[in-house]
Amino acid sequence: MHRFPAFVPRGEFRYDKVIHWYPGHMANARVKMEKRFKFIDFVVEVRDARAPFTSASYQFTRQIPKDIKRLIVLNKVDLVSEKLAHRAQEIIEDAGFPCVLTSASTNRGTAKVHEWAVKHIRPDYKTIGIWVMVCGVPNAGKSTVINSLKRLAFAAAKYGRPGNQIVKDVRRTESAVGILPGVTKDVGFFQISNKPRIYCIDTPGITLKKTIDPETNLKMAALGSILDYWAGEMYIADYVLHQLNCRRLYRYVDVLGLTGPSDDIKYISSFTAQTLKMVRPDKVPDPLAGCRFFLQLFRGGHLGKVCLDQLPDSASMPRRHDDHGREEPPAPWDIFEYPKSTRALE
Repeated sequence: MHRFPAFVPRGEFRYDKVIHWYPGHMANARVKMEKRFKFIDFVVEVRDARAPFTSASYQFTRQIPKDIKRLIVLNKVDLVSEKLAHRAQEIIEDAGFPCVLTSASTNRGTAKVHEWAVKHIRPDYKTIGIWVMVCGVPNAGKSTVINSLKRLAFAAAKYGRPGNQIVKDVRRTESAVGILPGVTKDVGFFQISNKPRIYCIDTPGITLKKTIDPETNLKMAALGSILDYWAGEMYIADYVLHQLNCRRLYRYVDVLGLTGPSDDIKYISSFTAQTLKMVRPDKVPDPLAGCRFFLQLFRGGHLGKVCLDQLPDSASMPRRHDDHGREEPPAPWDIFEYPKSTRALE
């Protein structure tokens, strides 16, 4: 029996706008990234495990030459259930792409990226080393993955055999990491290790240049890949609340001290602001501050482990070529099933 059996969530979410966020630095970075294809050995595409298909950088990865290998990293797996994380990995690997699961903030799983590179990549010249481009949507954890790889290399050098040269002449400089999307605004590079010699090209997060599907970028906004004020904090939080209620994930009731679940995000935001004494300069409770706190709790995994993409089973997955090249819905799944096209599996 579910908690609060008498509560019936609203049947559908009303989308009142299509969010677009593609600032100039993304367009400039994409041009620079495509120019570097001839210098790299493989690409690591970092996705958010809470939206393993929606967070695909398919508009960029389609431009990668066929002779360059690609490894897909589903990051932040600590924020989704283990079952769903492995199901997403299975779907991606069934489509023909190697995929690893990581939680880079805790260094979990990132060693698999290094192992895959050493096993599958043979650089033309050992003195030049392996060059990898790390790409993905904003706030998926690209810089965190790079930093984790570097920390693991330094740890291996520290606890390895005496005299090893794993990180000889490698600087400890790390890629900038922040809570807000868009911290990395230009293309840069970092040396990960000396033996084997591996370099990472860090790139800015790039969103979809254009989409007519109102849910795609709203999901990304919910995960923090689009600036909150750009999409509207209350609009994002309302979507998150709808997703939690539809999944009957009512942990927010206990965390916020509510008497029961609700479909009214304005009420929840006001209640939170009043409870936590979040007030405006005129001493009136600030619902917007309560709304931001609600989003902060969700993104930190404090309201439950949630995957915003509905993962289809093997029987409902179409063949890859059935939908090849389609940029937008309609799709072979119904509205509550994802992915809406196989673009994330190309």
